[in-house]
Formats: sequence, C-alpha cells, structure tokens
Amino acid sequence: MDHVKHRKTVDAAPVEPAIGEPSTPLALYEFSLISFDQSGCRQPLPPGLGNLPLYLDHDGYFSVNGSLDLTVFSLHTTLARVSYYNESTFCFLVTDISSFSVENPHVTPNPNSDHLDTNTISRTQARFERRSYHCSEPGGTWGSAFPTKQALDRHHEVKHLNLRVDCPIPGCEQVGDKGIKRKDNLPAHIWNKHKIRLSRQPHGN
Repeated sequence: MDHVKHRKTVDAAPVEPAIGEPSTPLALYEFSLISFDQSGCRQPLPPGLGNLPLYLDHDGYFSVNGSLDLTVFSLHTTLARVSYYNESTFCFLVTDISSFSVENPHVTPNPNSDHLDTNTISRTQARFERRSYHCSEPGGTWGSAFPTKQALDRHHEVKHLNLRVDCPIPGCEQVGDKGIKRKDNLPAHIWNKHKIRLSRQPHGN
C-alpha cells in the first residue's frame, strides 16, 4: 500500500503549519510517498509518482486520494476501514504499484476488509431515495425530487403559496406583491440595491 509519512526536520526556516495529526503543534514537516510490495518490503516508486498533491480529509489528515467517490467503483471493490478518533474512514488497498494510475487505480481484495456487495449498494440507494422529497401539489409541474425538506418547503412557499418577503428598508418598492420571492435572497437584494449588509436574516415578512 502507498503511504504518506512525515518526519520532523531541524533546518532553520520560517515556521509553517504542520500537515499531519490535528493536534500537532506548528513545525516543519517533509512528506514522502513510499510503496510496499505484498510481502511488506519497501519498493521503489515508478517514475513520476512521487510528486502527488496532498488533499485534506474531513478528519484532519492528508491523503493523495482526495475525497472518496464510491460511484466510480464496481460492486466488488474492497475498501479497508481505518479508524481515527472513533471515526470510520476508508483507505484504498493499492498493491500493484507498477500498473497504478491516478485515473484507474488497481484495487485488490483484503480478507480483513468490508466487502461491498449488491445488498449493501441497494440499501445505500434505498436510503438515498428515502431522503429525496417530491412536490405533491395538484397541478405541480416540477419533475425532479428535492434533496432536502428545506428545499421542498422553499419551492412550496415560492411556487404554490406565492409568499413574498418585504424589504425592510424604508422607501423600497419591493414590498407586498412586488416583494422578494425567497427570504434567503433578501440579504443579496439589500446589499445590491441599498448597499447595506444584514447582520442576521429577518425571520418573517
């Protein structure tokens, strides 16, 4: 598997933020990409593979993988679960370093890892489908689902109830039937029209 390791250097230079564990104090670190074969022996990297960019993961660690997109893998892709501070993350098992490419890494099975099967995929899709919200208003022409309840409520208020938000600036014509269609557009209107920034959004009309 390819690993990103760090070691502290002692060269005198301007202090930069450490890239490593979230609680690491400010210090200089040098990063290198290393590779191991299936027996655990270190092996040289192919030319051009050493200078990969590092991406910040949600847990504060850096990786060369970037964000995890499960849609690009087949149903039989194996992912090894790694736990940092009681959070489960996934790490790709790349052992065939000679055929490795950033666009299509060769992912190999690990007997100790979780296996994504058809049932797992279908349960994940079912949970996603349950989280989508559809407009059920009579005569509604909106064909696609809304990803959140808030988005559905906003659609309902604007398209079906025709609720408007009055501009609170005295003398502004955007009130009543000419009011702002969506309350989340009110700060932009006040800034664009009146050059005033709202400290917080108003909660009503």
